[in-house]
Amino acid sequence: MKHVCVVYEETRTGLTSLRMALDAARLFCSHSPLQVFVATDESTLQLLGDEKHATANSVLVERVRQRVAEFAGTQLFEVRTYATNSRPEFANNSLLVGRGIDDRNFDTLMPANEFALEARRVGPILIPFSDGGTGLVAAAAGIELALKWRECRTLTDDTAEVIFYHTTWPDSTGRSPHAVDQMCNDAKRVMLSVQKAAQDKGVRYKTIVETHDDVVQGVVEKAQQTGAVLILMARGALIRQGSYVNRTVLQSPIPVFIAKTGLHPVAARAGDSEVATFEAGRSQQLLLESIEPHVPWYRRLIELPLLRNPLFVTGVVVVLYMLKAAAKIAVGTWIHSPTITGDGFHNVADVLEAVAIGAVLVIAARNSGGRYPYGRKNMEWFTSLLIGLMLFVAAGKFIVDCVIGLISFVPAIDEFVRAGFPGLPVHESVHIDGNSFPWVLAVTISSFLMSLVLSRYQILVGKRTGHASLVANGEEAKSDGWIEAVTVIGVVAQFTTGFRVIEYVLGLLVAALIIRTAKDLFLAGWRVLLQHSIGVEHEAAISQACLRISDVEGVPELKTFQVGHTAVVMVTCQSLSESHGMTYVKQAVESAIRSYVLAEGSDFKGCDIHVKMQRPDPRRHRVGYGLALGSAGQVVLARRLSDATHVAVCDVEHGDIVRSKVLPLSDNAVALMKEKRMQTLYLFEPPANQPAMQAATAYVLATLGLTV
Repeated sequence: MKHVCVVYEETRTGLTSLRMALDAARLFCSHSPLQVFVATDESTLQLLGDEKHATANSVLVERVRQRVAEFAGTQLFEVRTYATNSRPEFANNSLLVGRGIDDRNFDTLMPANEFALEARRVGPILIPFSDGGTGLVAAAAGIELALKWRECRTLTDDTAEVIFYHTTWPDSTGRSPHAVDQMCNDAKRVMLSVQKAAQDKGVRYKTIVETHDDVVQGVVEKAQQTGAVLILMARGALIRQGSYVNRTVLQSPIPVFIAKTGLHPVAARAGDSEVATFEAGRSQQLLLESIEPHVPWYRRLIELPLLRNPLFVTGVVVVLYMLKAAAKIAVGTWIHSPTITGDGFHNVADVLEAVAIGAVLVIAARNSGGRYPYGRKNMEWFTSLLIGLMLFVAAGKFIVDCVIGLISFVPAIDEFVRAGFPGLPVHESVHIDGNSFPWVLAVTISSFLMSLVLSRYQILVGKRTGHASLVANGEEAKSDGWIEAVTVIGVVAQFTTGFRVIEYVLGLLVAALIIRTAKDLFLAGWRVLLQHSIGVEHEAAISQACLRISDVEGVPELKTFQVGHTAVVMVTCQSLSESHGMTYVKQAVESAIRSYVLAEGSDFKGCDIHVKMQRPDPRRHRVGYGLALGSAGQVVLARRLSDATHVAVCDVEHGDIVRSKVLPLSDNAVALMKEKRMQTLYLFEPPANQPAMQAATAYVLATLGLTV
């Protein structure tokens, strides 16, 4: 392309086109100045005369140049004029930018409501293709743009520069679940051709084939999902009605580039032999896709339906804790160990707790309904909160036992402390001999290992199935395991050296770990039950994800909370899209939020999203244009206030004039401005000492039909 061209208008859509044109010129034609065209009304030549008409045109060009310079900065541009009763003369092979431009003789860029191609994110070019030649034309243009764009883009080396996209009608025969197998041979030829063209030019690409009953919807949805910043299409010569290009331009919130047929080189269409080679490799590809990736054996084991059933897990915990409790109580009574005996009774409480968790799981599994729209999953977070409290108590008791054990080594300190706290329990040493040591060691070590295995099992299944109570119980089992590890160390130390002080020192460290776990469990349950937000950092990331969606102007409201392991997100987004495009913007927002919340490694297992779309504040205000009647009855923009006989009162919304009314201008123009609530009165040459009266930036206003 030789130049980027845009027709200037002092409207919101006109300014959007101007800014997009500046961006396109910077990216694709960095060595050529942007061509900015502005209309002049030659019908006023007789009215104004040669000199005044020339002066008016020069003033217009200078004002437009100043306006464009506000956005262009150091970028080169030229302002050119054309008569309103003709059309601009664009150079051959130019790129036209503008929403109202539709010229099949040129490449055209429709900016939607975006003012830059990468204003929100860095992304690929989406190139739809069918079974005809338009895909070859679009691919050639897209590859050309990608190569020009590469010099100033920041895509990573593993990110596709272009995405070739094809959608085919669903096959009711069910021959294959894979969309690529449902493509016709002509579409496969085009796919292989565009892929080879990208390979030959060294452009990184990705091909997506899917079934969809609405081509335009599939294109726009996939563009949003893949983060594409541009949709590139070409018109088909055989289409007479319902062109996919026209429908995409109408509905897409993403800028659309329309490539002119015949302007770009077309890659050679693949032959039958290449299609056959592709088909042969396709079966091998399916075979490779069916191979499961390597995962640890224990993770594969819990994928069995029975082993990942939360009630089965709870049953296993109950049985094993009953065995642990019986063994510890028996051995502890035999050797007169209050620590081991007390730990056995603690396991009895664990059995009752596991039974209660089983009941909670049954209640939480009940379906949602009218009275409980989110079900009863929060019931599990009660157990998390209660287990946290129980761990605080257990850690406190363990700290007391360890402190009593430590001060027992210094009788003077022991007597002093007991004098101040007469209710402290008496410290008793464990009596272990050669006969009891193997049994004590076997019980304590097996109990320690069993706690670690059970905790890992519960946490894995709890996170995989989204049950907070199982995760919390697993964390408690892990804490029990570390306490039991300290018991093992104490048993070995006492039998071998008779010195147990190391047990009590390690016990205090373990107590600190238990307190940290208790705090996490308690706060997790507390926050969910009180509908605390899922976190400021998560909300900030969700807001940014929404703003990266094309045509999202703002996120004025965002609320989040958690129900079970489900994140509930309620967000309000502002968009300037029309009704068709608004639907796609909403879908893209939902997809972006879901992708973030349910990303790999996330603690959430579900996401309930409520998106409300609304248009931003229209910034309604009124302006006026001073008018004068010409000698031939024309209504023209007045040069000065003294020349004005009427005023056009204009209601402005979103920067565009939506309503106008012409009223006679009284002697007191300021009074009329106040009465009609006009912020500004525009004249061609306003007095410098009247700030409320400004120069019109253009004297041809299409919405009003005004001239100079």
